Amino acid sequence: MTTPAELLRSFARTRASLDGEEVTYWWSGDVYSWAPDEPYQRVFGFEGLNVSRLVQDAEAGPDAYRLLTREAAFYLDPATREILETWQDLPV
Repeated sequence: MTTPAELLRSFARTRASLDGEEVTYWWSGDVYSWAPDEPYQRVFGFEGLNVSRLVQDAEAGPDAYRLLTREAAFYLDPATREILETWQDLPV
């Protein structure tokens, strides 16, 4: 990989499929709060989903791509893992 086109193609492959097929990413985890001299506290869960596809951008040139993507992410109750509609800060 030495040319800009090769580098772009390699980078595009890390994010999508070069054949135009949809690629789905999903992630899950927790968000923690932290303050000096205090332990970490789990505040809420977090889950997300991304669907994307890569298409060549003929207007921009033969080595150009356009990434089409949609994403949704949700904050979750840390105990029940249900989607939060509101959230109140932890008491100080």
